[in-house]
Amino acid sequence: MEILRGVQAGKSNFVLFNFLVTLILALVSAGILSVIYVILVIVPSVAVAVRRLHDVGKSGWMLLAGLVPIIGSLYLLYLFCLDSNDAGDEYDSSAPYFPYDD
Repeated sequence: MEILRGVQAGKSNFVLFNFLVTLILALVSAGILSVIYVILVIVPSVAVAVRRLHDVGKSGWMLLAGLVPIIGSLYLLYLFCLDSNDAGDEYDSSAPYFPYDD
């Protein structure tokens, strides 16, 4: 259980760090630095969001709900705020997966 807490702290620290850096870059109006930063963190940000959706038992494809104006973003915010549950275990790579095993 201690390992999972470390993973959770890592995800929340990543989100907090990204928020603070983006806020600072926006306040100092660093246009090119903001673009470079977004390019550098887009893939890790998507990976963290997909992992969080897996933690609540949803597919990573649910991230596409954010493309729906207002409603999609609010739904994703709701999903990101949910507690983790055991339904996300199907996405856990530590459990062996044998699709043709009866």
